[in-house]
Formats: sequence, C-alpha cells, structure tokens
Amino acid sequence: MTRAGTSHGSPQADGAYAPDPMDLYVGARIKQERIRKDMTQAVLGKAIGVTFQQVQKYEAGVNRVSASMLVGIARTLRVEPSIFFPETVGGEPGPEASIRATEPGRELNALFGRLTKRQRDVIVMLARELAASRPDD
Repeated sequence: MTRAGTSHGSPQADGAYAPDPMDLYVGARIKQERIRKDMTQAVLGKAIGVTFQQVQKYEAGVNRVSASMLVGIARTLRVEPSIFFPETVGGEPGPEASIRATEPGRELNALFGRLTKRQRDVIVMLARELAASRPDD
C-alpha cells in the first residue's frame, strides 16, 4: 500500500514509498524559514488552518504541500513562494538565484512585495540607476 493512497516518491522493498526528494526539499525550506521567523509549528499550523502535526508532516516531506497551501505558508512567513524551491531548474540557475541566495536579497524580496506600486516603481528606477553607474569590477 502506498502512503496516503498516493504513488509519488520511490518504492521501497516493503512496498511503501519514500518521500520524493522535491517534497523533502520543500519541507526543509518551510522548516528553515519558520525557524528563521522564530515561529512554532503550532503557530504556523493555526495560521494556515492545519494542526502542528500536519506542519511536521509537511516539513518532513511525508505529506505533499499543495500549491494553495504553499502560498498560504509563504504569506504567513512573509516570503515569496519561490523561496521554497531549488535555485536551479533543470540544472540551470533560476533567474533570481543570486539575490535570493543572500540574506539581504531575501529581506529585500519580502519587503518589496509589501510596497505600493508607486514605491516599487521608484525602487526599480533607483536600482537601474545604481546598476548603470556601477564601475566595472
């Protein structure tokens, strides 16, 4: 019998399925961000409408996180949903890999989403000006 009636993951000798590596990765990133925000599993669970045991299963990769649940988790943790995925796609670096790989980049990303459209436009214009005036390294 597969776990929870699904067949994702890798079959083991006993017929059970091991968690899929991507489910493990997403779960580990949820846990990392939750701890970084100094939030308990119970608090996160209550905010997204599940028990702390369910949060444990998400973090362990035992249960898959649906897209809508992942968006809810991201909102609660005040991060972009993309932060829960690897920095590479198909072996190629993702477009935001370099900035998201740093603490200031993650903070900037989280704060940017809380700005008004006008404020975001000003920040983008400033970034363009700064990048254009950057001396060659």
